[in-house]
Amino acid sequence: MIEVVLEIDRSKAFYFEAKNYLKSQSILEKKENGNLLVSYKVTQLLEIKELIHRWLPFVKVISPLALKEELYQELTEYLSHS
Repeated sequence: MIEVVLEIDRSKAFYFEAKNYLKSQSILEKKENGNLLVSYKVTQLLEIKELIHRWLPFVKVISPLALKEELYQELTEYLSHS
C-alpha cells in the first residue's frame, strides 16, 4: 500500500470532512489556517490521481514526492501544449 498525504485548502475542507472520497480516507490534522491534511492508502497512484485532478487547484500533494513530481510534469506538459 502507498500512503498519499494531501493538503486541502480551507475553502474546500468542508467537503473532505463531510465525505470520504476513498474508503481509506483519514483526516490527519486540521491546521490553524483551516487547511486539512488528509491521508489515503492506495495500491497504485492512479487511484488517487483522478481525485487530485478533480480538486485542483485546491489540493496539494505532500507525499509521496514522486507523485507530486509526476503531477507537476503532467500539468507543465499540458500547459505547454495549450
